[in-house]
Amino acid sequence: MRSALLATLALGCRRAPPPPPPAATASASTSGAASAPPANEPLLLPRRFVARAIEDSELLRPHAETLHTQLGAAPGPLDVMAAPGEDGRVILLVQRQGPQPTPIVLVADARRALAWKKERPLAGTSRGGHHASVAGGPRGDVVIAWCDEGSGALAARRWEASGGLLADYQLLPSATCDSLSSLYWPGHGWVVVASLLGRGRAQLLGDNGELRWGREGLAIGTGFRAATPHTLTPDTDRSLLVFGYGYAELGAGGRAVAWRVSDDGRALFRVELGEAPGGATLPFIDATRLEAGLVRAHFAGQRVDVTSDGQVRVPR
Repeated sequence: MRSALLATLALGCRRAPPPPPPAATASASTSGAASAPPANEPLLLPRRFVARAIEDSELLRPHAETLHTQLGAAPGPLDVMAAPGEDGRVILLVQRQGPQPTPIVLVADARRALAWKKERPLAGTSRGGHHASVAGGPRGDVVIAWCDEGSGALAARRWEASGGLLADYQLLPSATCDSLSSLYWPGHGWVVVASLLGRGRAQLLGDNGELRWGREGLAIGTGFRAATPHTLTPDTDRSLLVFGYGYAELGAGGRAVAWRVSDDGRALFRVELGEAPGGATLPFIDATRLEAGLVRAHFAGQRVDVTSDGQVRVPR
C-alpha cells in the first residue's frame, strides 16, 4: 500500500486522458435528503441520509453481512452517502456517527450486487481522517476525499473500476474541516469543498490528476455560526454553483447563499437566497439544474431559482 499522500501528480498507473463527455449530461448535486433513495430506482444525484439500522435501508440491506462484520451486530445510526457511478453503479460510503466514524466504501453494480469493497478505505494514512465524501468518475473510477488528521491536509484517493488503487493526492495543504462535499463534474474532474464554520476552500482535481485551481484552491464562504454543508451543482458546462450558508452582507442574521465559480477557478458572484434555518445542525440545500443557466434550490421550506447571471427568483 502506498503512502496516503503521494506527490500531487504521481499517478502510479497513469492512463490516457478519458474521452470528452457527451454533450448532454445529467445535472448533479450533493443533497441532504433525510430518507434514502429507493434501491430499485436509478441513482442520478448524490444523496446523504441516516440509516437507523442496516436492515432499514434498501441500499444497505444487500450488504448487511459485510457491514455487520465490520461495524458489529448493532452499530447504531449510520451516516450514509450514496453517489452515482458509471453504468448504473452506486457508490456507498457508510460510517458510524460519532468521533470514530470507521468509514467503509461499497461499490454495487446496477443490480445492487456488490462489485467491490474497501473495508479500510483510508488504510496507510498516518492517523486516519474524517468528514469523508465519495464520487464516481470516468470509466468507473471512484474518488474518496477526506480531511487528513495526521497532515492536516485535504486528501483524496482514487481507485479504478475494479477497485485497484490508482493514486493518492494532496488537494490542499491545510484543510481543517467540519464539513466536506464532493462531486464529479464531467469533462472537468472532481470538485471538493472543505469548510470549517462556513469558511472553506474548493479544489478541482482534473481527470489527469492535475490540481486545476492551484495549490491553495479557491476560497468559498467567509464564516458562519455552525458547520456549513455545501451543495455543488453545475449550472453550465463552464461554471457551477456552490450552495451553503453565511451571514447577510447587509443587516443581521444568517442566509442561504449561492456562489458561482468558473471552471478555471474564478469567483463570479455571491447571491443571498433567503433566511437560513435555525438550529445547531444545518441541512444540505437541495439543488437541481433545470436547464442550462437555471438551478432550483430548496431549503427550510423555501424554493428559489438561481440563474447564471445572478438573478434569484421565486418560482410560481
